[in-house]
Amino acid sequence: MIIRSRKLLLWIVGFVCTASFLMTLGGCDSGTLGYMFYLVAPPEKKVKVPAEFDALGGRSVAIVIYVDQGVQYEYPYARLTLSTALAAELKEHVKNVTVVDPRRVITYQVENVYWDTLDKTRLGRDLGADFVLHVVLDEYTMREPGSINLYRGRIRGAAGLYETAQEEHNARVWEGDDFAVIHPLHGPVGELSHDDANIRYATEKQFTEMIARKFYKHKIPEPQ
Repeated sequence: MIIRSRKLLLWIVGFVCTASFLMTLGGCDSGTLGYMFYLVAPPEKKVKVPAEFDALGGRSVAIVIYVDQGVQYEYPYARLTLSTALAAELKEHVKNVTVVDPRRVITYQVENVYWDTLDKTRLGRDLGADFVLHVVLDEYTMREPGSINLYRGRIRGAAGLYETAQEEHNARVWEGDDFAVIHPLHGPVGELSHDDANIRYATEKQFTEMIARKFYKHKIPEPQ
């Protein structure tokens, strides 16, 4: 075992030296060198994370998203795009889950102006769902604060899951922590290289992945 480890170490050292020599001679660029190091890098260790609630399989769920009037005015399609993205995540990873068409949910919200005052169980029964996944957004913006031409997505909110067959006071079967996403992390980007659609897609995908992962087993990088 020791001999094999020494051979591996010597091979890696030789590889690095060869790659560095080629770089010096101009025989390979930085991208090629990076790929060569990727080939010999040890695989990233991951740990399994159980679902916080694992009973959505084979059941139906309505995704109901609340945004304030300011967000609704500036981003009128935020509820639809977010709920559609979250529905896609759930259907991809939770076996046999049925998600109420997000367009039907939005229509219900538009036709029932005071929908947010109703019990979650009532919402779910009206929409024909076993569960209501209720998401309340505290922040939703795709622009850097104080700028009109720099993009940086920010979404922050909380979520709760309600079983519609229960009485309202006992209906909440899961409650999520505060979910927050900033994209890109390194800072805002300008209009010339990006647009609102690209930033929105990436930000919403990260946000909905964070919520959806609470309902199925998954893996994350092992904490260092």
